[in-house]
Amino acid sequence: MMIRRLTLAPALIALLAAIAFAADFTTPYVLAFYYSWYRTPFYSGFWAHWNGSGHNPDEFVEPGRRDIPAAHYPASDVYDSLDPETIARQIEESKEAGINGWIVSWWGKSDNGVPTILEYLSKNPSDIKISIYYEIVPGCGGSDYLCSGVPSVEKIRAVEDDLLYIIDNFGSHPNFLKFGSRPVIFVYTRAIAQAYFVWHRIISDLRSLRAFYISGDSNLTVTDFIIFRDFDQIHFYNPAWQIQKLGFDSLDYCSYVERARARGFDVTLTVIPGYDDTALTDRPGTFVIDRQDGGLYQALWDISISCKPDWILITSFNEWHEGTEIEPSVEYQDQYIEITKANSKRFKFLSNLKLVLRRLDNYE
Repeated sequence: MMIRRLTLAPALIALLAAIAFAADFTTPYVLAFYYSWYRTPFYSGFWAHWNGSGHNPDEFVEPGRRDIPAAHYPASDVYDSLDPETIARQIEESKEAGINGWIVSWWGKSDNGVPTILEYLSKNPSDIKISIYYEIVPGCGGSDYLCSGVPSVEKIRAVEDDLLYIIDNFGSHPNFLKFGSRPVIFVYTRAIAQAYFVWHRIISDLRSLRAFYISGDSNLTVTDFIIFRDFDQIHFYNPAWQIQKLGFDSLDYCSYVERARARGFDVTLTVIPGYDDTALTDRPGTFVIDRQDGGLYQALWDISISCKPDWILITSFNEWHEGTEIEPSVEYQDQYIEITKANSKRFKFLSNLKLVLRRLDNYE
């Protein structure tokens, strides 16, 4: 007997969708870019990332507020990313917001952020997932997007070694993000550009050795076509530049999704609360994108959900330098945790509802 969706009561459809959401069988993930690079002398013995750019966190600009290179100030005060109390708090805030996992900035084998987080999760079980944002090709500089000084054969060897290290050391952890059974790795546009002509070779070589799922950073314009089909998914880190230069109305998210799927990619969309890197006094071309009291963030959630991506990414949980953080701040408290909570629930519900309706429509 054929069961048509039009014969189903709305309450039953809602119930089935709720069941699908609870089971999370379609994994419509909400993931946040996350930075584990903050250090304090109170835990690690030195300052990192709360200092620099002409700022001195040993000094106070007002009572209770240290001099840090950020437009906003953490509600928790400055913190150390390796401190278990920090990790515990941020996991709880993320879960409250409906965030499924963190895409953790990773700068090489000496970066101890991911191992520390996974070690914490081994001792303190949670359903939060961890992936890696592969930021830089070994031997290339942080501001050198061409990296012409390193021969291609060395880039191939170095990147393959890095990715094998990530897969073999982190990929089997129960909290490492998987697509099916494959560990998920995100690659930032700088790392793509630095090894641009050899990514096909890198991914092809690795697929002969390991199973993995890889997402490449593009942007919202025609340059999404620069991402090789070897990647499983495309994403973009931040629409701030386009909003600032071309305006909000230039964000054609639905076209981006359509172009990606036409080329065979899975696809994500990215939301930001705003942008403000003006505290980075040594960075040229700083600018501000007004948060509009949550209005910008909500508008980006609305357009993202309407365009039906596979996942939604948040830039960022805690990139304080660029003012994209949703982590509670003195200025906004937990406003952006609450906005994220409402919208992540809506995105997951509608994604699963769509799947339920499609399955019911085809059910015999």
